[in-house]
Amino acid sequence: MTRLTVITPTRGRLSLRRTIQSIAPQLADGDEHLVIGDGPQVGARRIVEACGGVYHQGPATATYGAHQRDYGIAHATGDYVMFCDDDDILTDGALAVVRAGIADNPGVPLLFRMDVPGFGVLWHDPVIRHGNVGTPMIVAPRDGRLADWASSPEAYTADLWFIARTVANHGSAVVWCKEVICQCRTQQWS
Repeated sequence: MTRLTVITPTRGRLSLRRTIQSIAPQLADGDEHLVIGDGPQVGARRIVEACGGVYHQGPATATYGAHQRDYGIAHATGDYVMFCDDDDILTDGALAVVRAGIADNPGVPLLFRMDVPGFGVLWHDPVIRHGNVGTPMIVAPRDGRLADWASSPEAYTADLWFIARTVANHGSAVVWCKEVICQCRTQQWS
């Protein structure tokens, strides 16, 4: 079975608990959920440990999670990596949908859809561009062709940079999947 690594950067928002609770029951044997703090995040550590997880203290950078995601990739053991921020939740059955997508399309990045309240479901059309792709949409093989989040020239748009570079590193091969796997910013920021 394909092993998944879900990477969650955190600044210690209280919404982290709900994020973890949306992911934990979907993990299979061999999967992992890496929750990585932007420096020491005492509140995040408490939430992660209370949920039965392991907290990782990443670099303190305040770069919208870019360095924490790179830290997660460097420490990942799964065959594929994906991302879920600490104010987002995975939809019910998301990891089963991801596994099915991987089984049908091995070795290439997949771009799923995400629901952003007040904005709608992304992607609108299968094009990598600002406003059409985001962090929790990409699922990619951990095969040495992942881009570097922190190399983005603009921290706020690092997700677009990472997705575009990772797809380019795979010879522009990408599969656009219509299933929604994440609800973004559905939780109160704390």
